[in-house]
Amino acid sequence: MINLAHLIETVQLLLEQFQSLTKKILQETILKARPELATAYGNILTLLVLLTSIYLLLLLVNAFRKILGIILLLGWLFLSISMVLTVLTK
Repeated sequence: MINLAHLIETVQLLLEQFQSLTKKILQETILKARPELATAYGNILTLLVLLTSIYLLLLLVNAFRKILGIILLLGWLFLSISMVLTVLTK
């Protein structure tokens, strides 16, 4: 069974690693002239990437929910039609 505390620690570690990588990339590329700004922009960039990921995940879940709703609606509709036709043909 997954321990919630262990899961939270793992996610926190991954976020810290991503934040560190983002800062390093910013320092070596865009902010080469002013690497001290990489910390501030790295933190903001990490937060925005995280929020964007959550948003996209929610969009996918919502799209799946709509597709499942359509499948359920069609299933009930076909079942009802089948039952009505069976009763009428006998």
